[in-house]
Amino acid sequence: SETSQHVWESVAGAFGSLKKFVEFDEAAEQKLRQFAKTLASPLFSTLGWTPQPGEPESSTKLRILIIGMMLYAEDADVVAHAKELYSGGIDTLDPEIRALIIGTAIKTAPNADIIKDLLALYTKSSSPDLKTDICAGISSIRQPEHAALVLKEFTNASTIRHQDIFRWFAYFMRNRYTRDATWQWMVTNWAWIEEHFASDKSYNAFPQYAAQGLTTREQLANYIEFFTPKRSVPALTRSIDLGIKEIEGRLELLERDGDAVRKVLLSL
Repeated sequence: SETSQHVWESVAGAFGSLKKFVEFDEAAEQKLRQFAKTLASPLFSTLGWTPQPGEPESSTKLRILIIGMMLYAEDADVVAHAKELYSGGIDTLDPEIRALIIGTAIKTAPNADIIKDLLALYTKSSSPDLKTDICAGISSIRQPEHAALVLKEFTNASTIRHQDIFRWFAYFMRNRYTRDATWQWMVTNWAWIEEHFASDKSYNAFPQYAAQGLTTREQLANYIEFFTPKRSVPALTRSIDLGIKEIEGRLELLERDGDAVRKVLLSL
């Protein structure tokens, strides 16, 4: 029955952390989704989809959090309505929930047409906010062939400007369905990355963002193997060292508490 926006921000953040514990356990993940629905449903019934005239800003922000949790819960009615909203056109979507709606459409897309259309819109749009929402939405991809279609555009400056590649790379590394392919894109295209970013102050973003998504011992080994020879590059040294520590810390947490967290979830 909690209605504080700030409390729900903490709840949503906790769910974001818990997702790491269930990436490779479908049963526990379904329990986490059900738990999200149990917590969010009462408030969703009150807030709904549409802002009310004169409502406080906190209610507007709270609605975004609650809709996000209901979509994470994969509630059939909420997902169906999100897809219906998307079918009405990008320009009809409430900017506050636009990225969530696009993400839902992407996750359930039967073919790559929606991705091609969104990339075309991204390319021609002059709105930074719309570009960010399209990037966030497309980064919800689950099908490998759809991920490959987008990753191919990472080196195409006519589609994704070089200064925007970091956001795309970070989002794709955080998505477990696109993580391995994105890592391989980085490894395969490192010469291209050096050519375009070695003199850029954001060069160190690649080891930094790569580390944020890795969750297994094998991925840590791959990170160390790939980046250790590059520690001699002053612009990369600190980010690589911090990246290794970050992955090691995440693995320690997952290995120490993972079984206990999943046990509790399965008991709900």
